[in-house]
Amino acid sequence: MESQPSQYDRDRLVTMANAQRNVIRLYLVLVLVSLFFPAALVALGTMFGLSGQFAGLFTALDLAFRLVFFVLVALQGGRLARAVEGANALTYQILFWIPCLSLVALLILSSRTNRIMKENGIKVGFLGVNPSDIP
Repeated sequence: MESQPSQYDRDRLVTMANAQRNVIRLYLVLVLVSLFFPAALVALGTMFGLSGQFAGLFTALDLAFRLVFFVLVALQGGRLARAVEGANALTYQILFWIPCLSLVALLILSSRTNRIMKENGIKVGFLGVNPSDIP
């Protein structure tokens, strides 16, 4: 069976691989920040006897960290959408700015990226493709 020539050049495949790895890593950090950062702030406040006095500050810090990582996920998700979908990326770029739908968009784009990489004979790992594995 003859393989069909790829419509994706090496630069576009590398861009897809980098964007996919970055958005997956950022999403993992976002989940970890959401789970552990509030508890860490409460523990620090309790340890120094400041939990009641600085509750508003702790909440603001927690929200600020979540917002920063959410924006980074949305920006990298838009980069992944442009690399995978090209001109049709606007829908996914919008979805990445909506909290729960951004995960759905990530799953769809990651699945498409993995399929494209496999069609081009590139091994896909747990966090996507290592850009140095692209010939």
